[in-house]
Amino acid sequence: MKKRNPLIVILLMFLTFSIYLYIYAYKTTSELKQKTGANLKPGLDIILILIGCSPWLLYIPYRNQKIIDNWYKARSDDHKPKAGLIGLIAASPIILFIGMGMLMGALEIGEDSPALLAIYGVTLVIWCSGIFIYQTEQNNFAEETEASVTLSIFE
Repeated sequence: MKKRNPLIVILLMFLTFSIYLYIYAYKTTSELKQKTGANLKPGLDIILILIGCSPWLLYIPYRNQKIIDNWYKARSDDHKPKAGLIGLIAASPIILFIGMGMLMGALEIGEDSPALLAIYGVTLVIWCSGIFIYQTEQNNFAEETEASVTLSIFE
């Protein structure tokens, strides 16, 4: 797997108005499939997202992290599973937007309210932290799989 700087990933997502998110999802899933042999279909993932199944984009990081967690578990490594955390963070925009809608209705605030902007800001920070955690886990996995391949060559 290719190691990526999480901050560069986040920056590219903003600079390309989220287009890089699709490329990133495809690349990381392809690399994970290649490393683990998991039955993943990165092309199908992108097709599902493009035909309107946007929540699938929120599921991809959870699913991929679950595969990584299971890989560590099979090796009996001291690894804390993070799929649940990543899944929760990936779903946080949905949870916060539902809460935002309820808040707007309850408080009868307009679309230009500071409270609304604060919720957008919190959502953005949580989501970016999720990308950072996810990519850091991908980098750790890349190092582990690279180290295990190197060790098996010299055994």
